[in-house]
Amino acid sequence: MSQIFKMLGSVFAAVLLLKSGETLARSTVGDVYIKQEKQWQALKLVSIDSDVQAEPTYHAVMYTPSESKPTLQDIKNLTIQLRHAPLSQAILSEGWRRLGNQEVTELERAGYVDYLKHNDFNKYADVTGQKVDELIASANAKYREAYALSEQKQFSQALDLYHEALDIFPMFIEAIDNIAFILMDHGQFQDAINAFDHSLAISPGATALYYKGQCYTEMGEYRAALDLFQQGMTLFPEKKAAFEEMVNKLQQVLESNSVAAQ
Repeated sequence: MSQIFKMLGSVFAAVLLLKSGETLARSTVGDVYIKQEKQWQALKLVSIDSDVQAEPTYHAVMYTPSESKPTLQDIKNLTIQLRHAPLSQAILSEGWRRLGNQEVTELERAGYVDYLKHNDFNKYADVTGQKVDELIASANAKYREAYALSEQKQFSQALDLYHEALDIFPMFIEAIDNIAFILMDHGQFQDAINAFDHSLAISPGATALYYKGQCYTEMGEYRAALDLFQQGMTLFPEKKAAFEEMVNKLQQVLESNSVAAQ
């Protein structure tokens, strides 16, 4: 008998899950959801990724909370608080209630498009009706022009063009690194470090890590530099000699400083 109850319980749980899934599965782009906490929260779905059928990702824009329960008409006048918020089924089922459906405006869609541009460039091109090859060709043209200007010592103009290249293709690591090199040459080491961090966040590379260490060395932050060069020896064994050379030099500097301080 207990076995039968277990089976019935499992069936009942499965039915509840199915019903919940069916409710969320009916969500479409433009659906507006509201939820009451201390204030009324509101969001609108601007895109739905269903690449994995069992667990779609909802991309939403979220509005500034309001004291009173918003209507669909009110949604049009609410200020956008969060331009892009990826949500799971689990999040959307936590007290959110569907208010209705509205057309997604370009302003509401902009945060999602920007997210794609920096995280899924192929999909960004597809969504915006552009061709990846043409975008990259355009970014490369800006890059080559920037490089030529840099060789001519026209650094301000070069920086502008490198940034234009990045505006087209945000994951253009070579452009980011060259911006960092110009900043280094002008003694702007912290700004250069920030640029190298950007490069490393996109794709860890020996060049960015090495020259980030050089920036810390120029700033006199030898222990921070030493740590980076030691990391480089492990992460990039093919460049071990270059990193090891700096490790040895910095260890000597630190030892000399320690002796001088006694």
